[in-house]
Formats: sequence, structure tokens, C-alpha cells
Amino acid sequence: MGEAMTEVAPAPQVEEPTTVTVHVEGPGAKDAIVLEHVSPLDTVMSLRQMIAEFPVFAHHTCYHLELQIPENKWIPLNDFIELGDYTAAWEEATTEFKVRMILDRYDVRKVRAQVRRFRDIMANPPIPQSAQAPKPKKTIEEKKLTPKQETDKQLKLLKDIHSKLEGLVVPVAPTLATLYQPVALNGNAKKTEKEPTKKSKGKKKGGDAKAAANNGNATEEVPLDATLPKCIESIVVSGFNPPPGPRKLAGDLTYLEVTLPDGAVLPITAHVAGFFVNKSSKTTFDPRPAAAHHHLLLDVLSAASPAFAAQYAKLLATAEAWATAGASSVEAMVQATSGANSLVWTTPVATTAHAFDANRAQDDLSVGIDERGVIRDWNEEYQCARELPAATVREQIVRARVLYKIMTEFVEAATQGAMAIVDGTIPAINPMDDESAFVYVYNHIFFSRAVEGQKHVAAENDGNHENAYSSANHDLQGVKAYNAADVPGLHTLATVVVDYLGVRIIGQSIIPGILQGEAASKLVYGSVDGGKTIAANAEMHAMMAQAAETLLIAERTVQPAGGADEPPSGEAGTDAVTLCGPVEAKGILGSDNRHYILDLVRITPKDWNFYNPESDSVTETSRASLLPKADTGKYTALLRPELTQLYARWKANQLKQAKKDAEKATDAEKETEETEADEDEDAVATLRYNINVLMPYASTTDAAVAADDEAVAKDAAAYLQSMVIPAFVADLRRGAMYPADGTALTDMLHACGINMRYLGKVASLCASFEPHVSKYVAELLEVEMIARSLKHIVAALFLAHPELRTTPGCVLLQVLNALLGDHLPSKAAASPEDTLAANLASLSLTPAAIPDLDATSLWAKITADVAVRFGYTLRFWPVKKAKKAKDAKEVPVRAHKLPLLRRVCQRLGWQVASRDYDFSREAPFSADDVTGVVAVAKSSLPAHAFVQAATLIERGRFLLSQGVLAPAYEMLQDASSLLYQVCGGAHEDAALVCASTATALYHAGDVPLAIGSQRRALGLYSQLKGLDYYDTAFAHANLALYLHANAETAQAVAHLQRAIQILEVAAGPHYPETSVLYYKLGMMCQDVGHVALALVCHREALRRGELDRMQAAGCLHAMAMACVLVGGFREALAYEQKVLSLYTEVFGEEDPRVVECRKYIATFTERAVAGAKDRQEIDAAAAADAMAEALAEEWEVEIRQEEKKKAKAGKASKKK
Repeated sequence: MGEAMTEVAPAPQVEEPTTVTVHVEGPGAKDAIVLEHVSPLDTVMSLRQMIAEFPVFAHHTCYHLELQIPENKWIPLNDFIELGDYTAAWEEATTEFKVRMILDRYDVRKVRAQVRRFRDIMANPPIPQSAQAPKPKKTIEEKKLTPKQETDKQLKLLKDIHSKLEGLVVPVAPTLATLYQPVALNGNAKKTEKEPTKKSKGKKKGGDAKAAANNGNATEEVPLDATLPKCIESIVVSGFNPPPGPRKLAGDLTYLEVTLPDGAVLPITAHVAGFFVNKSSKTTFDPRPAAAHHHLLLDVLSAASPAFAAQYAKLLATAEAWATAGASSVEAMVQATSGANSLVWTTPVATTAHAFDANRAQDDLSVGIDERGVIRDWNEEYQCARELPAATVREQIVRARVLYKIMTEFVEAATQGAMAIVDGTIPAINPMDDESAFVYVYNHIFFSRAVEGQKHVAAENDGNHENAYSSANHDLQGVKAYNAADVPGLHTLATVVVDYLGVRIIGQSIIPGILQGEAASKLVYGSVDGGKTIAANAEMHAMMAQAAETLLIAERTVQPAGGADEPPSGEAGTDAVTLCGPVEAKGILGSDNRHYILDLVRITPKDWNFYNPESDSVTETSRASLLPKADTGKYTALLRPELTQLYARWKANQLKQAKKDAEKATDAEKETEETEADEDEDAVATLRYNINVLMPYASTTDAAVAADDEAVAKDAAAYLQSMVIPAFVADLRRGAMYPADGTALTDMLHACGINMRYLGKVASLCASFEPHVSKYVAELLEVEMIARSLKHIVAALFLAHPELRTTPGCVLLQVLNALLGDHLPSKAAASPEDTLAANLASLSLTPAAIPDLDATSLWAKITADVAVRFGYTLRFWPVKKAKKAKDAKEVPVRAHKLPLLRRVCQRLGWQVASRDYDFSREAPFSADDVTGVVAVAKSSLPAHAFVQAATLIERGRFLLSQGVLAPAYEMLQDASSLLYQVCGGAHEDAALVCASTATALYHAGDVPLAIGSQRRALGLYSQLKGLDYYDTAFAHANLALYLHANAETAQAVAHLQRAIQILEVAAGPHYPETSVLYYKLGMMCQDVGHVALALVCHREALRRGELDRMQAAGCLHAMAMACVLVGGFREALAYEQKVLSLYTEVFGEEDPRVVECRKYIATFTERAVAGAKDRQEIDAAAAADAMAEALAEEWEVEIRQEEKKKAKAGKASKKK
């Protein structure tokens, strides 16, 4: 990992075409807009999408564009052709072009598009361009303010911030109830959790009174609307549709009924020339126009109903207010466009009951209608895209863009098809075979189930089922690897693996002729009968050998086993052949004369540790259950491709070091210096893996070579056990990496070449170091193991009870309550069995609860499965209640149910309502809490949409980490431009670019631009990965840092609070990064003078920080400085002395930090002594004052008595 960071590949030379400016003139030359930074590579269709982002043109769908060319002529533009093909008519130096919109006549398809666009805008209005890039609010005006006014302004600002901080509760509760509440839309109450403190309640009244008194701040205190105004109730097809013959000939296309919020119903005719309100009623058909016609549906409704026009204006104003509010617009728009994502496991709680919605009902009836007409030939599109030229950067961009578009659409289509297959909508093409061998063809996609064909029956052990699961994963890895090798002429299939309701469906594009038999396609490479006959076409072998150079696969001569029962297929035979790849891989020559490679299950050798009887990495139970299946040719335990690359690099370094040592010994350094680099490259190239070793058949005809190949495979497996896994654990131990959840953990393990079956070994090693390893590591590993085991257990339940797939809610409810409920409740409430039965009954007319599935039996299955699958005994699960209250206080809780719920739902594709659950109940989930099941899809889509952009991002981030800002910023901008041209910016890499650009701008001092870039990153992460994704949490934290630097502390604290909330939901309360965030939260409160809250945050950071002494010292120093702000020098001295002890222990006496700490201690001591003297003087003065007051009272009495005497004496003298 470190090597990759230090030896970063040089940035590719990007010959980016210059962008142009396009002036767009509206219909009738009424309105005009300017599109800047338009790439000539953009198609005219993307130009239309840019135009649709402007509110003035957002409703236009039925038009075409014309480009002005020299001699003042206009030419129409084809939507599917690049803009650069038309602008070539001008000189190359021309960078400004003029385009006009010409309205077209409607047809039925265009009417449907107009209505769909209208409804989309009502749900997600366009943001006015003036509000898209808001400037951060200046909290302190600098114009014409006297020093006194400036001071008053700052005091008001601090008071406002303090009033908002009153509702902050520390520690932040990991609640799901507020997950979908936008951070910046809640006004003063946005930081108040569900249980505000009593103090905050008492202070709120006074705060509200002050806010009401401050008329100048009244506009800032009004919270934004959290919902969009409703402009229409419904827009549906009228019952008078379709138009009768005479009206159809007159140009009527369809009749619509628009219901407004006030109950008025407008009958509207869609005509070829536009829309108009007709004179029909509910019962009478009168197609005559009641008002003038308009080209846009919006104009018709605005003219017919002033109330609609007012509501639409309010809609645009709300959208502008959201955009101006900054982060709120991001989150609100993300919620409005809830994109489907497998990681989204919670759904917002419905605030209203299931309401009548004619639009929704009409949409549901239209599901399944393919408006594109002809079903797409996915394979032809995909292979043509792969055959596109890639000699120049521009050609590579075009190729990557087409491939990305096709693959994303293929994944969507295959996922929908797989779900329809499991739901029973699509029939099999071989209904006479056993159900486990069913295959399907839908939308030119070939689907198969991941089971072992005819051999698998429900009564048999489910080992076959699990091997098919892993084989599908390995095949997908193989396809990705050969795609990355990108050998011209060698084709793979577009592949998707979909898990849905316990069934794994594999979707692939169809090889031309494969379904028509051998006459149309034939085998030219590999074997279809397990190595009995093997084919090795010379042309195909040359391409496989080229791919093998990248994949480090050895070329070996293999002797077929023979004994085939059927005649050989295609070019297969029994003679010895030379192969570069697994024997079971199949090279097919399709009827389109392309060479396809299939069944790439084994592109790496077997993992010897898993099969070695003397290995201690797998338990006897695990080996006994998995070995027999592996021996029959079902491959479950392979080394990862990343490990083979790491091992080859490691061996090369070993050889390099050995050569250096030999050179020093022989004093021949000078002669070999020039050839070292070449020899190093040769050392890497010489290591090749024979992936057919450790198989039932001979891996090669040469026994000596076979022995050497087997030794290499065994050594690679030993390298994984003896070096890679311990190094990974060491990184976890010293805090070099902190995976925030199971997804991050999986990515990190795979990047290091560690298979997930070694989770148990990693957990055992971490447990042995536990006092010196963060507590959360073992907790996270156990949660991941439980979630993975439960996935197979639930799949087995669905396999044993296939009828439950029709009512999966019963299974979800029963499993979740058994998994997360308290099976030993302290108080026996109403009968839990009755509660569960009632929940099941409310889900289905015929509830089919799984018998004998309660908490005890489910946890017994999970514990046994984890022991078999991972060789690990769960330490924290199931949750055991302490017998005594004292024990409960002493033993910290290590089993956290919320992270387990999250990870289980992510792994299985389940969705639950985003509310807080009482896990102390036996049945915490009710029927309304289980909201859906989504398919979890893995595809052959590459991780990076464009490799050159990924290289630029890596290089730019490396330079950013070195503090080289200008080149880093340029590289990130180049990467952003490339990504926008390839995938339109809606990609995880684009979010990373935005976040990295924000960091560069922040360090360069441009905080407002950094805030804008970070908000875009936050929006992308939220939309692409979900609101509780770990990168979303870190995006919140970074945005908080930038907002605080821009004097927007209230918003910053809200974002930091959301980051802590997300990380606690994902990783539990012991995640080390939350301690850092609490420290930052305390520093923000301290910077605005809220010392009490700052101390609370710092104490929370100290409580959560386990092993990082430097962070503890920083927290203690911050607490000392906070105490200094309020004059608590004695407390500051105590904290700073603890800092000194920590620094001395870590760095020694001479370190500058220790010296500085001693200076602080001396200062605090002096101030504390002075303060003590001052207090003594104050106390003495107070005592003297008290004595003086007491004496004065006595003197007053005496004086009054003397005055009375004098007064009497005076009166007496007067009388005399």
C-alpha cells in the first residue's frame, strides 16, 4: 500500500479539447440563455439536458435545435450526434456559437414526455441559476460600521450561535429517527434531539423572547419550508380517451384531466399543435376549445387557474430558498430524487397515511411496457463499444463513455429481470427440466440460477448451493480481470450477479448463436467436460497469452484426462494442448465471428491453506464440510487476484535484495548498476502462476514443472497467512486504518488480497492483542461475520420454504425479531407469541411463520455457521444479560444491535423504516417497520469509469498530501473534466474529486469556494451511496470545518453532529474517529465562547479515545485553555499537568512539546497563585465589609438614639 503511494504513476497527458460557449435562443426569440464550458464531445442530447436545467426552458420537451453556420444559415441538429461534428463548419478558433430552439408538433410519445416532464418538475423543481452558486453569508458587515456597531453585531451573532447551541445534547444519540431530517432545515430546533435537556427547555423561552425582540434577525430565524408546495393533485388520462375518429383526424392526440388542489378539474386536450382546455364535463364530451391553446401544459394551466400560477411561483421560490440555504438544497433535492441504491437500508417514515393518488395508480398499470419499441441487443452494443478505437485520449473518452452508459443500463435491466424471475413473472425456456436448472431469456439477457443444476435437491446438504454462490463471485472477478487486461479481439460477456430473496441470479449478454447449437457457435478453447477433452485454437491462444501477461498466468501443456462419454465439442480433442488459463474456461467462436471467453471461475490458484490437513487456519468442522465439495471440482477457496500481484511484487523485491547482497559480497557494484532496472522488471515478469495446480487432474505434462508450480502456489498461500494477514492486523493495531463499517472493511481486506473467509483469523489475532487494539475492531468483525452467515441461513430458509418468497415480509419480521429482540425480557408484557402472530397476520392473509425459528434457535444456527465458515467462536453475541446490576456496570456492552441491523439489511437487501427501535423488547419490529426488499447487484462494471481520470485523482491527492496545491488543483480539475465527459459527474470518483478540490481550496485560503465544492461532494455521496454511508459522514465533517472557518458555526456544529450520528449508527460507540469529531466539536464551541459545552465535548472525546495518547493530550490541553477563558487557572493547571505526564512518557524530557507544556504550567501556576491572592484579598475585603456592615448597623442604632436624644433636647430648649 505504501509502495503505491510513493511510486505514483506519472499523470497522463490529457489533450483536452477546448470548451466552447453556446448562446441558446428560445422559441420566438423571447428568452435566451448562455451555456458555458460546453465540450465539443457532448452530444446534442446532453445539450438539451443542460437547457432543461434552466427554469425558463425546463418545461420544453417538444423541440429541436438549429445551429447558426457561416453565411447566416441555420442547420438542424441530430440529438445523437456530437456537437463538434457540426461546429467543424466554423474556424477552429471560434469558441462561441448560437443555437435556437424550434418548436415541433406533438405526437402521442411527445405528449407523454411533456406530461412526464411536467410531473417531474412539480416533484423536483429546477433551481434558478442565480441561486445555484450561492455566496456564503457574510455574518459581519464591514460597510459603514462604527467600532461600537461592529462590537454589537458580533455580540448579537455570538448570542444567536449560543442560543442555537443550547439544544445540542452531548453525547450525540445514534438515532435513526432524524436521519432523513435535513441538517439545515430545522431552524433553532435542528440540534435538539428527541430528549432535550431540562436546562435547554428552560432557556428556550428566554431565547425565543429575545429572538422576537430582535427585529433585525427575524428573517434569519424563520425556518425554511421542509416540503414543496403542491401545485396539482393529479394529472391522468380522461375517460373520453382515445379520441373518436373525427377528432383524431382533426389532430386530437389524447384527453387529460388535471385536478387542482382546490378541487377544480380541468379537461385538457393534447393536440398536435399544443394543449388547450376543452368544454367537456364529467359526463358530457365537448371537444371544442374553451380557451386559447399553448404549446406547453404549464402555460395552459397558468392561464386557466390563477391559483395554480401562484402555487407554481411559490414552488420556484421554495426551490430557490433551498438552493440559497446551501447544504439544505443538497439534502432536500437528494431526498426528492431518491435514487435506487443497494446500500440504502432505511426508508423515511411515512408522515401521512397511504393516500389516494391517481398518478401513482396509473404509473403502476404501465409497468412492463417498453416504450423503446425494439428490445436492445445488449451483446452487440457491448462488443461494438469494446471494439471502438482507443489510440488517442479523445477516442478513449468516447469508448469509456459508451461502455459506461451501456453497462449501467444493462445492470439496471438485468436487475429488473432477475427480480421478475424470482417473483415468477418470467417463464423459463426449459420448463421440462428440474427447477434448479431453469434458465431464462428476457430482453436479450440470459439468466441462470446459481445452483449446481440437476445434482441439487432441497433435501441435500446446502454445500452445493454455497459453492455456486462463491463460483458466481469468482466468475465475476475473472470477467473484471480480463476486461482490465483489455486484449483486442478477446471478448467477455456483460455480467451481473443479483441476490434477491435468497436466490442468486446470474445475468449475461447472449453470445450470438449460442442458443442455436453448435452449428452457429463452437468451442475453440478450454473444456466443457471437466478436462476430459480440451480445445486450444492457435488464434485464441495468442489472445489468452497476451491477457496472461497482465494476469500473471503461466503457459502450460496439459494432457486431457480422456474417457468422455460423449463426442468432443467443437475443436476439443484428447491430444496434449498448451493453455494459458483454467482448463474449465470456455473459448467460444460466436456466429458473429468473435472470440468469447466464458466461465472464468479460476484465474488464480487454489488456496492451499484451506485444503492442507496440517493447516491451522481452518477448523476440522469447516474442512470436513467443504473439502468433499471442492474435490469434486467445485471451487470455493481460491487466492484473490490482488494477492497474486502482491506476492509477485514481494518475490521481485526479494530477488532484488538478494542480488544487491551478492553484488556487495563480490564487489561488483559498478558493473551491474546499469542493468538493475531491467533485471527488476524481468524478476517480476518471471513469476507466473499455474492456476491448474492442486486439481484432480495433472496441471502439466512435465512433473518437475508441476512440482515447481505447486510450490509457488503453496508459497503464495503461506505468504498470505504468515505476512499479509499479520500485517493487516498490525495496521489495525496501530490505527493506520479504521474501517467505518462492513463495506469499508471488505474493500480494505480485498485490497490487501485477503479473502473474507479469513475474517475469523483476523478477529482471533485482534482478540489476542485486544488491550492494545481498539475495541470496535473485534465488534465490527463479529458483526460482519454474523451478517454473512445470516445471508446463507436466510437463503437456506427460502430454499426449504419456497412458498415464503410470495410473502417475504413474514420471514423478514420473524428473523429480525429473533436476531435483535431481547429473548430474555425483564418484564413479561403481553404474550410475545401473540404479538408476533398478530404482526404476521397483519402482513398476510395466510401467514406462514417458520416453525421453530426463535431467538435461541436462530442464534444457535448463526453461532454454528460462523464456527464452520470462519473458524471463530462469537464472544459478544448473542447478548447475555448480567445477573447483577453491579456486573452490568463493570462489563462494557460490546454487542451493538444498531450496527448489526444496518449491516444485515445491507447484505440481504432488506429495508426498514427509519425510526428508533426498542431492542429491549422481545419483538422490537412490527409489520409497518419492514418496508421493502431490494436486489443486491454486483456487476462487471469497472470500479473507475475512466482509468486516466483515476490516475489523475491519485496523483493529485498525493500532491495535495505533500502540500503542493497548484499542481494538485490542476490535476483534480483535469480529472473532473474527464469524468464529466465519461459519466456526467454522477460517479463516486466525481465526489472524491469535489472533496479533494475543496481541501485544496481550503488550504489555499479560498473558503467560500471550498464550501461550494464540499457541498457538491456531500450531495453526490448522499445520492450515490446513501445518507449513512461512511464517506457521507466524513463529507459532513469536512464541510463543518470549512463552514466554521467561514464564521458559520451553527451550521458547522449541525453537520458535525450528523457525522457523529452516522458513524455511531455504522460502527458503534467505540469507533475512534468519533473521539476526533467530538474534539473538533468542542473546539468549535470553544471558539465561539461556549466554554461549558466545549468542556462537555472534550470530556466525551477523552472518554471515547482509547489508545491515542497524543489525542488525549490534545483534548486535555484544549480543556486547560477553555478553563483559562473563564479564569479557572487551577483547573487549567491540573489538566496541563496531565498533558505534561503524557508528553514526557511519549517523547522524553527534551522534546519541544514538553518544553512548551512546562511554560504553560508555569504561566498557569503564576496566574493561579495570583488568583488565589486576589481571592484572599477579596475574601478579606468581603469579611471587612461584613464586619463594617454589622458595626454600621450597631452604630446606626446608637446614632439614631443619640439623634432622638438631641431632638428631644432641641425641642426642650425651644420651649424654653
